[in-house]
Amino acid sequence: MNGWKKFKSPNIICTRWKRSAKYVIIRNLPNPVLHKLFQNTKETNEEGFQRLFSCYNCGIYRLNKILHQDVYKTEARVVTGRRARDIVVHKFQNLQIEKPRQKNIRKRAISPITTEVDDNNNNNNNVPSKRQYRVTSGNEQHILGPLMLYETFPDNNIIDHTIQQLRDAGYTDWNLSRIWKYWSNHNIFRNSKKQK
Repeated sequence: MNGWKKFKSPNIICTRWKRSAKYVIIRNLPNPVLHKLFQNTKETNEEGFQRLFSCYNCGIYRLNKILHQDVYKTEARVVTGRRARDIVVHKFQNLQIEKPRQKNIRKRAISPITTEVDDNNNNNNNVPSKRQYRVTSGNEQHILGPLMLYETFPDNNIIDHTIQQLRDAGYTDWNLSRIWKYWSNHNIFRNSKKQK
């Protein structure tokens, strides 16, 4: 097979035909700009549309210039500007990557903030709150200790009994999910499972 190019598989060709059929459908919509394909594009304005509609004519003009310069050799060869693009090319995959980034930016902007009031009451300083980590006290560790000896997560009866012991000791913020997280991080068998 030296020197022979592999032919593209029929599946790739079939998916490209399906994709082109979708583009034809989108183009025939009354307002194709509202389709989800064009949601995150920045060029959906008058200038972007003018560039899009004039790109075919500009391409023909450039190809004729190249034809006269390189093939017919009737003009002096000028190579600057041959790779210039009149439109911005986007890949659908890159647009999909942009969406989660935008969502993350929105989440950061909506992060909870605490306000501190100055003694003068002139202005409020917005200071973002720091993440608070739970620290398990020695007494809590003593109550939770027997659970760490189980190789699998204990039954509900044992968990309910442990939650009741914690509440009797004054620790009311323990529930099943918090105990499961504590057990999965501290049980004695967790390192032996990773090594297998």
